[in-house]
Amino acid sequence: MELELENRAETEKDRYVEDLGRSLSPEAPMNLLLRFETASGPRTVIACSVPRQVAQEIADVMVKCGQHADFIDRCAPLSVADRLMIKNLH
Repeated sequence: MELELENRAETEKDRYVEDLGRSLSPEAPMNLLLRFETASGPRTVIACSVPRQVAQEIADVMVKCGQHADFIDRCAPLSVADRLMIKNLH
């Protein structure tokens, strides 16, 4: 019974991580999304291929400073042919 509860907890944890769109490996490449408020309006910066551990540290500091930051798994880039196919489908 105890093993069953542990397996269920692990499955729920995996589902939660999948919902967030984040890998667990510290070296997993992430897209880091930073949102700054400036005098001339809000600005967004996207940093690609940032290791997960570094992205987490940057996001924590940004939030502590009152800014917005988040990170998601980096998706494989699409080729030009794939982008054209998607555009034609829409």
